[in-house]
Amino acid sequence: MIVSALIVEQLDIDGHLRSFRMNSDQSRQLTVAFADEYDEPRNGPFHFLEEKHEQQFETGFANCSVRMLTSDRFHKTQDGYEFKTYWRGIPTQKTKTSYYALSLPENTIPTLIRFNDPRSNLEFQKSVGKDLRRNCFVLYLECRSAYGSFDFDLHTQFSAPTEGFQAAEYNDDTTTDHYASPNEFYQLSDEDRVRVQNFLSPREHVGDVYIIQQAGAVGPNANVQGVRLEQLRHLRA
Repeated sequence: MIVSALIVEQLDIDGHLRSFRMNSDQSRQLTVAFADEYDEPRNGPFHFLEEKHEQQFETGFANCSVRMLTSDRFHKTQDGYEFKTYWRGIPTQKTKTSYYALSLPENTIPTLIRFNDPRSNLEFQKSVGKDLRRNCFVLYLECRSAYGSFDFDLHTQFSAPTEGFQAAEYNDDTTTDHYASPNEFYQLSDEDRVRVQNFLSPREHVGDVYIIQQAGAVGPNANVQGVRLEQLRHLRA
């Protein structure tokens, strides 16, 4: 997978957060694979297909800043732990995507994961993987936008049981496969996004959106009579 930028964060159980940002350059494309695609040694949630980039990540992540989170961003709860963060201005390109990845503390199990659009508060789809080499869950978010930059808010909760990590899994209504391009809806302009959203019932989520050029009816068993068609442009990042 060719990416424009990576943001990799690692959360420790004591509330320290390690953050590292890596951008592609003109000399070589930044090509990565997810943790569960290869059984090879690595120091983070991605495999780098270029040795140069692998070394760049290892050095940068080992030496990046590690900061203690404030209690409003990370704290212990009755059932485990709660973490909140946000990012603004993640760069995106038309022919590439960017990715955010958060590694939860070792042997902890997520109970809630929500990535939201700060403009609309709609929930983004994400993928959640279990990294068995590092014994942690990894939260992956594909960052794609029609504006050249991407923003999100993250709210997650997780437990720290003494056992059960190996058998644990996480799924909800917005988890999806790594390569499902889940956030196509957010490539639209604000105006077109509202027009598409008006087609949805309150119970439907982003994954049910039909992005169309022209149609009188959309979806299973749909039918329509006596309507005038208006074109809706599909804007790609």
